[in-house]
Amino acid sequence: MRVVLDTNCLLDAADENSNAYPSLQEIISAGAAGLVELCVSRHSLSELCKDEPVTQRARFIAGKMTSLPHYPIGSWDEQVATWDQASGTWDDVRDNQALQIKVVSLAKAGIDIRDCGAYIDAIRAKADAFVTSDRQLAAGVPATRLKEAFGLRVLTPAGLAKQFNA
Repeated sequence: MRVVLDTNCLLDAADENSNAYPSLQEIISAGAAGLVELCVSRHSLSELCKDEPVTQRARFIAGKMTSLPHYPIGSWDEQVATWDQASGTWDDVRDNQALQIKVVSLAKAGIDIRDCGAYIDAIRAKADAFVTSDRQLAAGVPATRLKEAFGLRVLTPAGLAKQFNA
């Protein structure tokens, strides 16, 4: 099972005071045991550039995961990787713009370009699940709509950890 963790999950996995910390430790353990392949998008990695202790720990955790190919979305100024790190063709860039519009329309208001980009990278990487605490994506109706449209499940950390205990 290929699982992509969103930025908030990486930060929560590095913060023992987070409510999601226990679930994320189960997920990370499952990754270490080879039960799941844990992946991270460059969109998420770009958000982990601060020098705060929790962010540094989150970056360390992310460094042990598979980095997904980066498929650009947004304007030139919104890019999070260099062109030599980008995957796909100009046609893919155009398709990603259409995907971004569709993801935004299916999610709750307030989804930002980094979350949208990480979700699109997960789609392109043929991930089985995108794990996030963002309610714009993980709440019942948006998660259902996104799964129906793209075939990629959106789960909370607790939702995925529950599957390991089933």
